[in-house]
Amino acid sequence: MKKNLSQKLILNLKSVGEDIGACRRIRKMTQREMAVRMNVSENTIIELEAGNPSIAFSNYLSEAWIMGLEAGLLSAFAPENDPIAVRLGGANRPHRVQTEEDDDDPNFTDISLVFNAT
Repeated sequence: MKKNLSQKLILNLKSVGEDIGACRRIRKMTQREMAVRMNVSENTIIELEAGNPSIAFSNYLSEAWIMGLEAGLLSAFAPENDPIAVRLGGANRPHRVQTEEDDDDPNFTDISLVFNAT
């Protein structure tokens, strides 16, 4: 299935890939060495560093972890770094978002009822 990605997203992925490649080279690691450490093919590293959008996020995180950069990557998703979450009050964020269709679905189970049952 072909995905329609915005040009800006494609450029951002390429930039992230280039930055990861630069960090790897600063550490004097070859793409082959990184691939062995990540247990992936060398082609996966080549595609990741080219910003190929089909590369799984777990591969970006794995390469960042190997280089000791995972904290910066993960902090990008922290609610306190999200301007919308901060503006709306991150402490009041819902654990789950339910649509009206969920209310009418007989196969829908509210997961909070499962975990909060005593």
